[in-house]
Amino acid sequence: MLTFTGIKRRVEGIIRVEIDPARLAQYIDEAQQDVAIRWGIPAEVEYEVENDNEEKDVPEDYVETIEVIWKGSEEPESFQRIVKNVTLTKYGKFRFPKGGNYKVRYLRSPAGINPHDPDSKPEVHSVFHPDIVNFCVGRYWEDHAEGVESDLAVGGMYLNKFNEKVISKATKLRSQSHDPDRLGISGWWL
Repeated sequence: MLTFTGIKRRVEGIIRVEIDPARLAQYIDEAQQDVAIRWGIPAEVEYEVENDNEEKDVPEDYVETIEVIWKGSEEPESFQRIVKNVTLTKYGKFRFPKGGNYKVRYLRSPAGINPHDPDSKPEVHSVFHPDIVNFCVGRYWEDHAEGVESDLAVGGMYLNKFNEKVISKATKLRSQSHDPDRLGISGWWL
């Protein structure tokens, strides 16, 4: 697991120049957002819905829905079921088909890294931390190429490497996630 200082050292070791901590933090946050689109951080939020087709704001850190669980309104807590008909409107709101209590499990975007804390860590899964270094190097060369084709090519190479690694790792992690249908698991508890 890399810290801000660890990422800074690795990036500077590659570019052979000291990098501004605020700029590096910006690059790290951009990389984390790119990673979160492919492998976000699980979170959940609960909504109390009074009317049919009522709309509620999507959390500000929302990336993607994992599942929505309807708990009913007057049912015992043990009565829950996954629902598929909650929609996301183009205005950034969830539309719930009927009243009741809902729990939305979703993937969220990561919080920004603190450039003033040398021990702060990217919030994305640690398997992606080395790839953040590639992103930072690529963005550095993009920003400092000044039109020099070879510098732009180096930046592009590091950004492509970042994308390839993140896609590969996210695909691998998703293939290992628990899916009862894929694993052939059955039983009354599912």
